[in-house]
Amino acid sequence: LRIGETGQAADRFGRAADLFKTSNAAPAEAGAWESAAAAATALEDHHGAERSWRRAVAVYERIGEPQRLAGARLGLASVQADAGDHKAALATIDLVEAAAVEAGDRPLLARAAVLEARLRFASGDIQGTVSSARRALETADGARLTAAWAHHWWARAVAAGDDVRQALALNQRALEGVESLRSTLGDEYRSAFAGTVHDIYALQIDLLMRSGAAEQALEIRERAAARSLVESLGRAGVEELPTAPANLAGIRAMLDPGTVLLEFAVGDSGSWVWAIAGDSLSWCELPPAETLAADVRRALDGIAAGDDADGVLSGLADHVLACVPSETWADAVAGARLVVIPDGPLHLLPFAALPWRGRPLVDRAEVVVLPSAGALAAVRARDPQRRHQLEIAVLADPVFRAADQRVVGLEGVPQAAVERGGWERLRFSREEAQSIAALFDEDERLVALDFEASRETALAIGVGSARIVHLATHGVIDAGDPRRCAIILSQVDRRGLPVEGTLRLVDLWRMDLAADLVVLSGCDTARGRLVRGEGMIGLTQGFLQAGADTVVASLWAVRDRAATEFMTILYGAMVDDGLRPAAALRAAQRTLADRGRPARDWAGFVVQGEWR
Repeated sequence: LRIGETGQAADRFGRAADLFKTSNAAPAEAGAWESAAAAATALEDHHGAERSWRRAVAVYERIGEPQRLAGARLGLASVQADAGDHKAALATIDLVEAAAVEAGDRPLLARAAVLEARLRFASGDIQGTVSSARRALETADGARLTAAWAHHWWARAVAAGDDVRQALALNQRALEGVESLRSTLGDEYRSAFAGTVHDIYALQIDLLMRSGAAEQALEIRERAAARSLVESLGRAGVEELPTAPANLAGIRAMLDPGTVLLEFAVGDSGSWVWAIAGDSLSWCELPPAETLAADVRRALDGIAAGDDADGVLSGLADHVLACVPSETWADAVAGARLVVIPDGPLHLLPFAALPWRGRPLVDRAEVVVLPSAGALAAVRARDPQRRHQLEIAVLADPVFRAADQRVVGLEGVPQAAVERGGWERLRFSREEAQSIAALFDEDERLVALDFEASRETALAIGVGSARIVHLATHGVIDAGDPRRCAIILSQVDRRGLPVEGTLRLVDLWRMDLAADLVVLSGCDTARGRLVRGEGMIGLTQGFLQAGADTVVASLWAVRDRAATEFMTILYGAMVDDGLRPAAALRAAQRTLADRGRPARDWAGFVVQGEWR
């Protein structure tokens, strides 16, 4: 489980339970089934989780452990609720309460009552929701998370009756509870915790917006957004990181003239966007997450097919850009900029391709993505006088397998005649690296190709002290477990023997980069796992945490030759024209669009972090 092999963990816990059964070790058998159920739940395998919980329940019934029996039954009821079988879940809760009363376990009774409140609310039973929530509070006995959820479901019930004021007060107590609990958690648990309590923040935002308190709602959104990243940035060499979430005045102070910031809060029942431009603050209500996700999927499918999905993109632009004044960016002037703090499925939306005044938005303005305003504040709090021994470090064209003509003994053998399999060689990445390196003096650059494009090189001091780090290779993105996100470097040595060549997210967390810019010239490198509240956890956040101020990455798979062309233009704009990365990215995107290239060749590249 700790290394992300959740599927294997579920299978092995099941096999362990069988072994414990043959050894007559009933408590260990039941515990193994509980662990198997937890692993299956993480995989959203409701059937497997229910099966495992039932086996744990059967063992506890046999050996007469009322407290453990009540806990296992509560796990079973939770899985039934998640699977949509509310009737079965309520019936199981009755059994939970019976066992919990027998065991004298009041906190477990409270947890069961919270689950019942959730189910009563889902069925429209408002009075039943309130009654269950109150019962949970009576028996919580100081269990902060249980009490927080009880207040939340009570608030949901009250809000359904249009008493927004009382609902705000109740949910505020829920927020205070989760904030208090969060402060006690270790770093490795905070990101996951944020995802589990996101609904509490979302309800408070929605209630504040409906009561006209848009500025307060924005501050709640910022408090929740990329919180773990902001805190990790604070530990990565930032001496005076602001502890309070960014407020409206703080956000305005970070923006330059001509910049519009859009911050999104995407929810299951509805979504919101705030637009900040100069002294103005406006906001609009957007469709719920499911609708936005479906539209984003259609747009991405259209772009991948090469038709640019103009109709879907126009519809999305009507929603997500609705709060931007129509006169904004009337002309393509220098300094025009859209800063986006996305949420939910909007993390995958190529904002640069959205139509604005009949042209792609990037024709009118730079587009920059942020995890949160607080994250930008943390990046800007770093030492501005960081010293660099190199201007650029480039790693490209690694050797992925022993069956490669660069391996000793295979020189001169046509690659087509060599055994295929594993990662495909990115031949144009070599051309890309050489054209980029040629823009810098020899003593200012490190160029690592072939076997030298290794994990060892990436972790070496030369890369850590480079102003720009360019990685032209494959990226691995695991939407299920961000710890498995990685950069794939040389996997074999010159003799074809295997070496550790995978630069994982956990490696990035331990790095100490001084880079102004990291460029990930690989497929899908801007993706990762969407964690509600925390945003997209993956390589881009990993490099920001490692010390990079700005990261350029891709939302989808870009063709090898197209990526090389794009990167050549990008670096030419930075080196020859003196443009900052965000402006250079815009120049590269406009150039390819003007050449008639489809959006799939340029719109997927995004810049995250500092734009100055």
